[in-house]
Amino acid sequence: MPNNIETFHALDELIARGNARLDEFDTITFDVFDTLLIRRVPDPDMVKIPTARLISDLAAQRGISKSPHEVRKLREVIENRHRQENGAKHPDFEANYDEFMPEILHEIFGETYTPSLFEQVAAFEVKMESAMIVARVELADWIKQLSKMGKRLLLISDIYLPAKYIKKLVENVGLLEYFEEVISSADSFQAKASGAAWPLIEQRFKLDKTRWLHIGDNPISDGARPVEAGIHAMVLKDIGEHHRLSLATRYNYYAAHRDFWKGRNLLQWALPLEAENQDRDALYSDGHGFLGYLLCYFIHRLIERCKDENIQRIYFCAR
Repeated sequence: MPNNIETFHALDELIARGNARLDEFDTITFDVFDTLLIRRVPDPDMVKIPTARLISDLAAQRGISKSPHEVRKLREVIENRHRQENGAKHPDFEANYDEFMPEILHEIFGETYTPSLFEQVAAFEVKMESAMIVARVELADWIKQLSKMGKRLLLISDIYLPAKYIKKLVENVGLLEYFEEVISSADSFQAKASGAAWPLIEQRFKLDKTRWLHIGDNPISDGARPVEAGIHAMVLKDIGEHHRLSLATRYNYYAAHRDFWKGRNLLQWALPLEAENQDRDALYSDGHGFLGYLLCYFIHRLIERCKDENIQRIYFCAR
């Protein structure tokens, strides 16, 4: 790996270093997920679960029996086939949501499929993605400062979602206006990971790569590959964020095997992040630490019972 990649273990350290070198750069690009935006859940594929449930429910309304598990397996098969086919023609094994999801829905719904059905599913999945992401406060504040200074700012992501969907997610956290453009590998099948995206972006936006800084979390896609292309890179290996995700992964595993951990798992996912995390009085903290676990376990168990009994709606009443 090139030795001129700068690596940081905390966001404030990266920003301080970036500010010290701002005169060297006219363009600054940012990775999207796990850099600018963090997810509440440890595995991004978890967002696909409610989408599978929606598709299963819509199918049931048309008399088609297809369980959420079957929907997810079908998605896996078709999406992977798209990746293999695209990888045979392009530098990267990428997929495009607008291409593989309609095929999945055609397979399930047959002649009853309509474009409006795809639009409904796509809107729902973006809504679920949006509910799971939070913008890093320090990075968002720095981006606003960079924009005021006249720096060219771009967002780059290797993901199956076309740029139009990522724009909605960034807009929902109030940051889209600060970026000149959002670039997704789904639109070109040329990703950061292989290095193919960098010359493509350089040519499209007429950038001077000697005056270009890229910031991301992946040591290969956001570190080695841009440096190999002549672009300076700063890689964030956030210890605090890694610890949070490790805990969430562990609790999720435990919760699948022992009921005791279900409440703790849900409480971990519901933790206030970034700007949501504010000072509270001692009684609030005590309530969160003890009653929060009990309440989360109750909610988790209630959801399980509703699914088992096929209860579609519940009401909470208080005197």
